[in-house]
Amino acid sequence: MLAILSGALLTASVAPAPQRASQTWSMTGSTPYAYDLQASGHPADPAGAAVTLRSALRIPTGYGAATFAIPAAPYHGGYVRLRGELTTAGAADGASFWIRADGDRVTLWLDDGSHQRIHGTTGWTAQELVIPVPDDARTLWVGVLLTGLGETRARGLRVEAIRPEAPDAPVGPAVREYLDSAFTFVREHWLWRDTVAWDDAAAAMWRQADSATTIREAHEVIRALLLFLGDAHSSFVPPAPRRTGPTRRQQWPRADVQLRSDRIAQVTVPAYSYSVNNPNFLRGFMRYLRQRIESAADSGACGFVVDLRGSGGDNMWPILAGLQPLLGGGWVGGFSREQGSPETRWTVAGPAAEPDSTSEPGRGEHLPVAVLTGPGTENAGEAIDVAFRGRPDTRFFGLPTAGRTTGIRALGLPDGGLLALTDSWLVDREGKVYRAAIPPDEVVAGGRSKRDDPALQAAVAWLGTQRACGRP
Repeated sequence: MLAILSGALLTASVAPAPQRASQTWSMTGSTPYAYDLQASGHPADPAGAAVTLRSALRIPTGYGAATFAIPAAPYHGGYVRLRGELTTAGAADGASFWIRADGDRVTLWLDDGSHQRIHGTTGWTAQELVIPVPDDARTLWVGVLLTGLGETRARGLRVEAIRPEAPDAPVGPAVREYLDSAFTFVREHWLWRDTVAWDDAAAAMWRQADSATTIREAHEVIRALLLFLGDAHSSFVPPAPRRTGPTRRQQWPRADVQLRSDRIAQVTVPAYSYSVNNPNFLRGFMRYLRQRIESAADSGACGFVVDLRGSGGDNMWPILAGLQPLLGGGWVGGFSREQGSPETRWTVAGPAAEPDSTSEPGRGEHLPVAVLTGPGTENAGEAIDVAFRGRPDTRFFGLPTAGRTTGIRALGLPDGGLLALTDSWLVDREGKVYRAAIPPDEVVAGGRSKRDDPALQAAVAWLGTQRACGRP
């Protein structure tokens, strides 16, 4: 459940504006015909661009994307920052900036801004995204996303090149600025921020920062800050030597849907990681899972077993979209700090990386579902567990989940490092907040193998008592 938020930067220089690939803005998205676009200016110019994007049809689902293409070559080997301000009017499903780096017929990096999407009617809000630009990137696509109905406007939308300092470079003002922003980020967004004496924490951090002489040592200051917090779910991920994004050989995790002879369809949900961030892979996973579930329903399935016992990844969105036939339309959960008041609501449409998702009723929405959970149901798997909570004709079997029922907000460093911070709890569609391991309705212990799976057997037995599966 990780979302990447680009914050203060380790900046050595900003390159001049590149040659232009396009002089015009265009509309893309899942339903581009449902939106009107007005735009002026070039995002590579210092003054930036202005964009107005509004819904033109009363279509409650889908999204529109204002899009501009820029050559990637001038940015090779560095990072690109997309920044500006955004305001919304009546945008219940939200709006954000987005940026993508494409190579030769493959997407290398994408940030769709879903982690910092703004909702409803808001004043001008600063937005900032950062992605690396591999040497094989050919085109940068940038723009503004609007999901659902409403209007959004952007001003000062501009692209800047960032040249990261080497890991052993001296700690200069830019690095100290980053540490200050990281501390502010933690202080404002950490879930338990009201329990910390922040003046003492700041003093301790700056004492260690004063002895840091390189960027690598500055990373240790961040680790020390997390150690001070004592939060096992928050973490710092150091930069890899080089990241070039997914390759054509990489494949999305394979979900398995089997229709048994007793007319019960068994859905095994794997873990999905944010490291597989190619939109084509996201869509491929989602389409495969959704189509297999729909095929099982069309072939006469009377009920479904959804096995989440091996679903422990950090990306819930493609799984949520793939399970749409069972979850149906509307909102199915969210992230929240308070009981019963989700700040971010989930729908099966997910973020913009899954444009083929829909909020229309699913073909299996009214069939009974048995959900299997256990200690391997973790992070995104627990979010999917919560998405089924409150669904009619649904029962849970197995063992309690891992108990990492929190959402993560992350601060990205241009050198590839990542500060992942616990900032919210999971909340179901009925407003119940989950702060610990989630117990099943029926605790079923025992081994799990092809020959002996007590939790699966209990789930199948319960489905056999349901009207759809032959109960009189």
